[in-house]
Amino acid sequence: DEHWFVSGMHVSNYWNTSVLYGCFKTACTMRYERAVWVNSNVRTYSKPKLSGIYHDLDGTLTGYPNGFVSWDEPHLHWDDVCAVVPEHRGGIVCGKSDGSLRLRRLLVNGAEPWQLDGKDLVVRTSAGVSAIKFDFAEFYGWGVPVVANRTYDLRPDDPNDWQELSVTYGVPSYVWNTHGWAGHGYTMVEPVSELLKVHFNYTDWRHRFDSTQGEYLSREPDMFTDMFGDRAHKLWADGCALYRNLSDASLAECDGEYQNASSMQLKWELDNQPENPQVPGRLTVVVSDKGAPSSLRQVLNARECPPDGCPQPPDVPDSPYNPALQWSDPDNWECEKMTEGATIRQCRLKAQAPSFARRLGDGAAAKAARAALDR
Repeated sequence: DEHWFVSGMHVSNYWNTSVLYGCFKTACTMRYERAVWVNSNVRTYSKPKLSGIYHDLDGTLTGYPNGFVSWDEPHLHWDDVCAVVPEHRGGIVCGKSDGSLRLRRLLVNGAEPWQLDGKDLVVRTSAGVSAIKFDFAEFYGWGVPVVANRTYDLRPDDPNDWQELSVTYGVPSYVWNTHGWAGHGYTMVEPVSELLKVHFNYTDWRHRFDSTQGEYLSREPDMFTDMFGDRAHKLWADGCALYRNLSDASLAECDGEYQNASSMQLKWELDNQPENPQVPGRLTVVVSDKGAPSSLRQVLNARECPPDGCPQPPDVPDSPYNPALQWSDPDNWECEKMTEGATIRQCRLKAQAPSFARRLGDGAAAKAARAALDR
């Protein structure tokens, strides 16, 4: 419950028993102020892999105004702002003496393809590497604790590349608005600038990445100056180095610099050397208070083709196989259930298929092709 707020709590004689715990399913943020501790050494308990986030409004829980306690993850181990202390069992405390730090939940869900369901999300920062567990019950995705104004590197731990992702930063009402116990003279938390730079890594070539927010840039996005959702991607130069005889234009695209799209010419040249691994890349996205939607959410889509579609193969003059059929076009197929109530379907080419079969002639190869079409 994101509305959990406790003011004026007095705790006595808990000794080494944890006092506070909660939000083990949703990683919600629980807010506290004016807490008094007497003979109570362990203030919070955080469950490993997913737990609530404690927000200390006035410093009486963590020692920092606007201090936070998250469940402990290696990617949060920044020596300048975070520390593991015995008062917060299973957790890590992050804060600054001036109260300017913010720690939020970054929700990553809506992932496609479905093969990513249940897989860990690998999170890398300059502080460490974490494996965030997939949550089936509440998020159907991953909840990642993040300290604002830092850079994060994300990748699902699976051979399949992501095709679509939704990313939501924090809870809008606590990011945008002043909050606290208004009218009683107690602590009120004022909004501050909260920024992130997020890298999404991939291994399979992409033409571009669409988003519901922001603009596509031809340089690396800057979280301090760019707008919410602004993005660009790049290919790793060492991946392109494995390919021989690339054109000058393709080598320029493979220089490891950010760009707003990868050309189909480059894809054609890479595809002509299938013995080499795919050239990996990185999409970089900015989370910012500038130009941000009220939901603080964006949806990213990886695209294989330009906006006007993938290049079509030309018809071969005087070929019996004209017109060419697009294998991926669902209009070229007709499917039926194999049995009543089944989800598996049997599919064959539509009306073009018989005419194609008629052009095959009467030889043995033609008979084999007709048999395949009739299956």
